[in-house]
Amino acid sequence: MDQGSGLSGDARGRCFLFSLGEPGGGRDRYPICVQATLCRLCRFSIEEGKEKMVILTADGCASSPFLVQHEEQIVSFSGDKSMVLSPTYSSRAFSSCKVGIAIAFHAPCASVAVHFGLSLAKYAQVTKYAHNPPQGVKLRKLLKPSTSSRMLWPCLLTSSELKTMSLYYAGWGEGEIMARMRAFDFNKHGTTGYSVCWSGHEMVSLHAHRDNENRQSEYDSLSRLRCTYHPLDQGEFVQQVWLRGPELYAMAKPLPSQGDGGVRYHLSTPWGLEAYKRPCDLALGLVTSKARTIIAGSFPDHYGPRTPFAKHHTWLLIATAQGQAPIRMFFSPSPHGIPLIAAPAHLPDNHSNPPPPMQRPLTPMPRHNPIQALHYSWASLNDVAEVLVCKSKNNTEDDQVAQRLSLQPNYDKVAGLLLRYANGNEASVGCFRFDWSEPPLSTSSTKGLFLGIGPGRIGQISSHVAAVSVTPPDDAGKWTWRELPWTGTLEWWFTPESLDTSISHV
Repeated sequence: MDQGSGLSGDARGRCFLFSLGEPGGGRDRYPICVQATLCRLCRFSIEEGKEKMVILTADGCASSPFLVQHEEQIVSFSGDKSMVLSPTYSSRAFSSCKVGIAIAFHAPCASVAVHFGLSLAKYAQVTKYAHNPPQGVKLRKLLKPSTSSRMLWPCLLTSSELKTMSLYYAGWGEGEIMARMRAFDFNKHGTTGYSVCWSGHEMVSLHAHRDNENRQSEYDSLSRLRCTYHPLDQGEFVQQVWLRGPELYAMAKPLPSQGDGGVRYHLSTPWGLEAYKRPCDLALGLVTSKARTIIAGSFPDHYGPRTPFAKHHTWLLIATAQGQAPIRMFFSPSPHGIPLIAAPAHLPDNHSNPPPPMQRPLTPMPRHNPIQALHYSWASLNDVAEVLVCKSKNNTEDDQVAQRLSLQPNYDKVAGLLLRYANGNEASVGCFRFDWSEPPLSTSSTKGLFLGIGPGRIGQISSHVAAVSVTPPDDAGKWTWRELPWTGTLEWWFTPESLDTSISHV
């Protein structure tokens, strides 16, 4: 190493070479290389002869503050020992020094360690990254379910977690290019019911209602969608989750929309290249802890056997739970219909092969518009305490066109009802949203439910419910009124798209 009589800092990172030995020269001196141009903490330069510095050796010994001088000086080190320090200058870069290495601090900067109750050796580790940053985290390998699928998850999932997921697509294999997944929890504490949102015959979103939420603001993100509401009884939980309509997604197989023949799929869409999904008759089935079956979706026979939906009417059990255990699944909301649903792949070992959910109406399926989805709902009329009426507040574009052509009435149709019972339970028929509901009607001292039925303007358009009351109407007006006593079962067949409704009472 080159030695010189002068000492100066070097911005390129060169170092000072100190010669250390015991006072009195009793032992041989040994060299130590110190990078003294910059303070390890503040990264500012240490001015030679003006600013005191503290050095920390590789074995964790810290010196007392001292000025860099040409003369020998005695400097104390931690461990109650003193050393004679003789500085010289090294022209080698600090990283190439082969002798003992030490680092330097401004004396005031080193005193910061005392305030944290740390030794300078431990405190130096805190500053190590800023002084000499490592390579950091590097992406070595990318793992994903498929080279063709494009899914965006709401949370970070490991490859092992992804492997435990079963993916169910409802037309995504022939459609939606991107799936933006959203987490959805069944049996979360405080859940009072679930809403399923529809656009035409397509299921587009799901929503869970909690008892601590503002029921009016719950629909802020649901826009103009028409929803079916499925309340839970007190102390009731979901134990089985079923899907009808989707197919199990083979992750190793390319999507038809991106593989061979993709152009044909894209050109056949009415929505353009970026949002293509085949129509799907998706339905959600829930079996609860009270052995009650809840089905959100069209009645399975409404399209007939010779339609594209006929081959997609198989129910798939996607998740089960014991007691109040939570169930988490993921779905991708889309204005053209949910394209993809993900759920844990492994069902509990002790689960049997339960029968799929089934709707058993008490009356035959009514005549309806064959190009629209027909839904079935029912509720008991026994012990009803209150009735909440839901009227559609904003019609669809098709409804607005039909109104201008005098094919639809220019008033808000009744979308559905929420019945509250004396024991505190609830039941919903038709479409129901709390932000579209009117003040509750008390059934006290009343004899029954009165429904005003409005006819379609032409024979091809079905009737609908135009008004609801718990007292006899003073004037029948243009509607046909039906009185349903507070007993028996109310069956409410409806189409979410047009709110055409057929009423039965058994």
